Formats: sequence, C-alpha cells, structure tokens
Amino acid sequence: MLRRRFMVIFTAVFSSMVALLLAIPCVRFLFAPLNRHHKPAEFQRVAPLTSLPEGTPTRITITADRQDAFTHYPKSAIGSVWLRRRHNAAGLDEVDVWQTICPHLGCGIERAADDGFTCRCHASDFDANGQCLSGPSPRGMDKLEVRLTSAEENEQVWVEVRYQQFELGTSLQRAKS
Repeated sequence: MLRRRFMVIFTAVFSSMVALLLAIPCVRFLFAPLNRHHKPAEFQRVAPLTSLPEGTPTRITITADRQDAFTHYPKSAIGSVWLRRRHNAAGLDEVDVWQTICPHLGCGIERAADDGFTCRCHASDFDANGQCLSGPSPRGMDKLEVRLTSAEENEQVWVEVRYQQFELGTSLQRAKS
C-alpha cells in the first residue's frame, strides 16, 4: 500500500512540476504585448526641401518599420501626408504638413482645384490651411509636427515629419505628443 501511495504522490508532484514549467513560457507569450513600451512616433525624413514647389501641396508617402503585438514588419508604406512649402513673414521657408485621412470617417483627402482639399466620400471641403469649410467632418485636417534639418555632408535641407494617425469621427481636441 505504501508503494502505491508513493507512486500516486510522486506522479502528482512530477506532473505539476512539468505543467508549471510548460505554463511559464505560455503565460509570458500571452502577456508579452503588455510589456512592450510604446515609444512616441519619431521624426522621419520624407523629402528634401528643394523638391517641394512653393505654395503647392505635394502628397508624400511615409514608409517605416511597423510592429504589432507579435509581428515585426519591414519598411513599408504606413500612410501619406500633404506637404506645402511657404515663406513666413521673415522670408524663411516653412512647411505645413497634414494627414491625408479625413477626420470624419477615414476616407482619403484629395487636392481640390481651388488650392484647397476635398474628401470625396462625404463631400467635406477644406481650405488651403486645412480648416473645414463644409461637410460632415467634425474638425479640420489633422496637422502633423514637422521640422527642417540640414544634412551635414551636402548642406541639403530635409523635411522631417512625426507621422501619426488620429481618432476618426470625434470632435474632441487631440492631445499633442
């Protein structure tokens, strides 16, 4: 009887240890996305300043590496932006950058003939500064952070954009990151 009881206890303890050893990697796998720290979007070099015509919006595709919960995707298109080069009051170059996604329901914003923008899905119209003129859009076009940097090797000025996507269909003010 003692031998039989010993075997039952030994089997239960051994099985529990094996189950625990197998459970540890499984639990770590399931909770891995929670442990990833999301960095704020970084500035990405998108175009040389000299390639942008003065006052005319230019559509540029943004490419970057992506990562979801478990998969890393190599550099691919993640979206696009409208860039418009202009001179400020002091005569220096500045660039305005807007998201090409309509804040209403996420359709693409195209350039209109009258130097503004339009969303063809639900007839939202935006002026040349991205402000909503008409239509169901709850706000103007989403503006992105931009900076101009110079490359030291050839002194060329580059436009860098901090690309991000915003919530759709809300009139809430978005927080600057």
